[in-house]
Amino acid sequence: MSRPPNPATAAVPNVVGQNADDAERQLKAAGFVVQRSDVDAGGNQDDVVATNPPAGTQAAPGSTVTMQVTTGDGSSSLDMPDVTGEKVRDAQRRLEQKGLVVATQPRPTNDKSDDGRVLDQSPSAGNRVSPGDQVTLLVGEYGGSSGTPDTSATPSN
Repeated sequence: MSRPPNPATAAVPNVVGQNADDAERQLKAAGFVVQRSDVDAGGNQDDVVATNPPAGTQAAPGSTVTMQVTTGDGSSSLDMPDVTGEKVRDAQRRLEQKGLVVATQPRPTNDKSDDGRVLDQSPSAGNRVSPGDQVTLLVGEYGGSSGTPDTSATPSN
């Protein structure tokens, strides 16, 4: 006896720019539990400036999506902070609190101290950004070699 397939994940809807009440209804209709986090990101009060996980991310129905909702304080743009050298989780949290959407890309490194740290960012520090803008962080991924296969551990018979 077979049952119909049960989708294990669903895409998080893009609710950035919507009023928090409308966005919450849309997220709940998609099967997610919704939490709200107020952020000082400028723009129109009660507008969603980002979600965590970000729009388009596959997440399990019933999982929590946190809406970052602006208090409307301050201007609608801000200077991009410098997060290079920070641990990726700290940098993501800091940027998301400003209403920015964060994407990460691994960058191979031979320096173990750079593993999991932001090596570069786009846009660079000091550029003007607005809530909802995407920031890309290049994150060190320690490989332990220069990319050349290690043949020293290969047994010889």
